[in-house]
Amino acid sequence: MLMLNLGKLRAWLPWLAVLLLAALAAQPLWGLPPQGDDLLLHYFRIPLVNAQWAAGVPLARWQPDLVYGYGSPLFNFYPPLSAWLLTALYWLTGQQADVAINLLFALCLLLGAVGMFGLGRALAGELGGLVATAVFTFSPHVAAQIYSRGSTSNSLALGLVPLAAWLIWRVVERPSARKIVLAALVIALLLLSHAAASLLLLAPLLVWSATFVLRWGGSRRWLVLLAAAVLGLTIAAFAWLPAFTEIQFTRYAAEAGKVWYGDYFATLWAWPGTAVAGLRGAYLPKTVGLVALILGAGGTAVSGYGLLNWWRKRGEFPAQDALFFAAGLLGWGVLFLTLPVSDLVWQFVEPLRGLQFPWRLLDVPAFFLPIAALGIFYRRERKERGEKEKSLRSPRSLRLNFLIMALLVTILASYVNLVPYLYPPRWVGLPERPSLSDVTTAQQTYQIIGLTAWGEYSDARVSAWPTGPVMPAGSSLADKLVTAVSGKSLTLQESDPWTAVWQTNFDEPTALIFASHIFPGWQASLDGDGLAVVADENGRLQLTIPPGEHTLEIWFGRTPVRWLADFVSVAGLLVCLWLVVKPNARIFTAEVAENAEEKEKTLRPPRSLRLIPGMVMVLAILLLLGKVLWLDSGNSPLVVQVVDGRIPHIPAPPAGNFGDELQLVGVETTLPNELVLYWQALQPPAAAYEVVLTLLDGRGVPQQTIVNPTPGFTVFTNLSTGQLLRDPYTILLPDTSPASYTVQISLRQPETEFPLSIQDANGDTTIHIARLKTPPEMETAVPPTATPLDTQFGDAILLTHADLPTTISLTKPLDLTLYWQAIGPINEDYTAFMHLLTPEGEFVLGQDGQPLGGLYPTSFWGEGELVVDGRSWFADVPPGEYQLQVGLYLLATGQRLPVSGPHSELGDRVLLGIIEFVP
Repeated sequence: MLMLNLGKLRAWLPWLAVLLLAALAAQPLWGLPPQGDDLLLHYFRIPLVNAQWAAGVPLARWQPDLVYGYGSPLFNFYPPLSAWLLTALYWLTGQQADVAINLLFALCLLLGAVGMFGLGRALAGELGGLVATAVFTFSPHVAAQIYSRGSTSNSLALGLVPLAAWLIWRVVERPSARKIVLAALVIALLLLSHAAASLLLLAPLLVWSATFVLRWGGSRRWLVLLAAAVLGLTIAAFAWLPAFTEIQFTRYAAEAGKVWYGDYFATLWAWPGTAVAGLRGAYLPKTVGLVALILGAGGTAVSGYGLLNWWRKRGEFPAQDALFFAAGLLGWGVLFLTLPVSDLVWQFVEPLRGLQFPWRLLDVPAFFLPIAALGIFYRRERKERGEKEKSLRSPRSLRLNFLIMALLVTILASYVNLVPYLYPPRWVGLPERPSLSDVTTAQQTYQIIGLTAWGEYSDARVSAWPTGPVMPAGSSLADKLVTAVSGKSLTLQESDPWTAVWQTNFDEPTALIFASHIFPGWQASLDGDGLAVVADENGRLQLTIPPGEHTLEIWFGRTPVRWLADFVSVAGLLVCLWLVVKPNARIFTAEVAENAEEKEKTLRPPRSLRLIPGMVMVLAILLLLGKVLWLDSGNSPLVVQVVDGRIPHIPAPPAGNFGDELQLVGVETTLPNELVLYWQALQPPAAAYEVVLTLLDGRGVPQQTIVNPTPGFTVFTNLSTGQLLRDPYTILLPDTSPASYTVQISLRQPETEFPLSIQDANGDTTIHIARLKTPPEMETAVPPTATPLDTQFGDAILLTHADLPTTISLTKPLDLTLYWQAIGPINEDYTAFMHLLTPEGEFVLGQDGQPLGGLYPTSFWGEGELVVDGRSWFADVPPGEYQLQVGLYLLATGQRLPVSGPHSELGDRVLLGIIEFVP
């Protein structure tokens, strides 16, 4: 009995390890919801689903409380699964919306981890399953969907696709009617998760599934694969069929056309750097992660080599290599389309541009590259050795130890890459029980019209958003009648948000206009006969009622496409029911089934392999403790905490308290022209203040002014007390080289342009925060006429050459050029002096001035830069010969820099030469 229990425990250990890996990725969900860009779109769908469920409607395609009460066909286009699950969790958690949405994100991570382990174990054994789970679950792209983007639907799609792949493998491996149903249901759930992501994932998944058939053989398996795919599409038809056919009636094309895809390419690889805990707008590269790239490339190469060997020797076809290689090709091929190098493809392929954001395609390599990586962790002995095929369930001990170490390093490296994504800002003050009134408030406050990015699902005839009074939450259709009519002319019989019935008695034809937007599906009847529903100039419902007594009915219902889609889905569910209740007979003959069972048999894992889940569990627990006890509270190379308004490693300006509302806590400068500001709200800002940046040249003359009403791509009023905001700028500098600039900042009221005072800067309204520059050309040619000097001033400045005439007319200016070079850091702005002296050394005349007339002061010079300092001087001196001496000094103190090296005899100046002035 004890041995039996230990055996059961060992069987569960890998799944416990998977659970711990998922928990590591989900740990930040313990607390307030992450402040993702799209999170509010999903959060406030809870009251919408609540309202339709309360009305006894499982799926209401028309949401009457969106767009300030004018309605939107949200769920006609947006798959409803994530909203359904979120609302169900809302009720299961005692109506705690913030807890529900975090639980949904955690569920997505768990689904993905379970599905990836099941698939990976089936393809490459237990060790391979754990590798695939770690690489996928710790993918920066998967984390970004939760912590940066806040998309429950895209996260759900990523969680379901490994599960769908695993079930497809199982049904192809050993087909049965019930397995077909299970695979079809998960495919349907994938299609109901996210419109774009599900299609982007499902299409290559079905293509890749063809290699499953190659792996197991048998022509009937093609029919099984096709049956699962078609049945899954059929079940979900009620969602995708109307969405595809009716999107033409919406604002989608117009709104999507405003987005330039070129601004949204991903990066092949970029390290996110040290994270600042809770920073809004943090730089988080859009990538699948370094580990996925390295292992995906290695696995693709290994499996490709196996295929190449087969091509040369013509032995048994390596179906498993083909499976991994195909996954690699799909992953790398789609990854290419996410990068800027694919721009030409995007230009010529119009459907791609409809996706708007190339980084959307990262879903595909995020799933396939971990599978391709299994090409490294799967090996089989060749039949030439007289052995049966083996997987990593029975490798040699040396290779096994190496692969176990590779697994642990993979987990550690993947998690280190993930850590900067695990410290998002948090939503503070979200209603725990959001209501329909909160839906309207959120749309007004954050301009998320229709709970989508741009209100793109509204009818194309809606040319502008409503500006009049907001319709009260839960208003019936009758409440939305805006045409003033007498009570005798129109008698209400019944109404709800989707329907209304009146008795009419008008003396003349009357147009009725409703505060509800038009869309296909709005229908009307007069005495049982159809009545035209049209749009007025603002896209609102309008009907013309003839005189006399009539019964008028208006409702939002199915279009022919929706009837067809619903019928197809019901038919698909009935087929599933029939397959489930019918005898679960094998689809293949007994002989083929026996061969399949033989292929399914695997060697029992040796003792060393049975220890792997325990090792993974220990590592996961250690990583979890390290995050909670160290990373979450202290500073490290991976993440830092803000203490007393200071961000470690980021320079803080000398002042920056704007009106006791906002504090400029850090300024990061990247030459020549990039600037990142870090703001912290001292209290909720009273207004959406505008950031004003003024670019001053080296002489203090303004060159340009930048006014930014949306710092950090938001407005200051969206910040809660203590919240941090990253605010990046790229400043277009004048086309002058070399040149130095100082950036001056102020905050002003958006309407009055009245500036905020800076409390810690004596009440001033502006402060200098950064220095930018356009450096000199990398290669500057010194003319052969110039005299070499190589005299050093102080520790950091070298006068390499001087180009000056030997004779000059008194009627012309003295033009000369000094060639300065910085050989070290320079902290001060030095002034150059030129003195004319008699041959005996008596001072006659002098000229002082900063190099380049002050446009490029010495404190801006970078090490190695060669500064060409042209000077022109009208010297009013008697004719004769004069010494020309030059030196550097600090204007504030008058102290000269000492000289050393060649031509340093004078100690603090250099004799450039003798010049003869002639009449």
